Amino acid sequence: MLAHFLFQAVVKKGDLTVVYVNGEAHRYGDQTGPTIQLNLLDRALEFSLFLNPKLVFGEAYTDGRMVLEKGSLYELLELCIRNINELESHPFWSVFQKFSDFSRHVKSFNPLGRAKRNVAHHY
Repeated sequence: MLAHFLFQAVVKKGDLTVVYVNGEAHRYGDQTGPTIQLNLLDRALEFSLFLNPKLVFGEAYTDGRMVLEKGSLYELLELCIRNINELESHPFWSVFQKFSDFSRHVKSFNPLGRAKRNVAHHY
């Protein structure tokens, strides 16, 4: 449960309960503010959240792989905003950012030969 470590490290303020695919429920934060409960419905989501929480969190909610069981969307977003500094100041985050930057450069590598083939293919 990699997502557990993410939530444990990041959610310091607020009251968040996460129910994982295996049925385990974990509570995070200092239990201030409204109670929010998220149900994670996909085992792969737990790993994806750990790798890229800023992207995957919103996608999982939109796709229905993460369900807001208690609380409102507004309260969930407020909890995220209150804790975003914890994510960005975590040592893992800087390592992830460096890896992400490197992989973006590798994926967008487009030497002249490949560019010419792409142009010929599309036009």
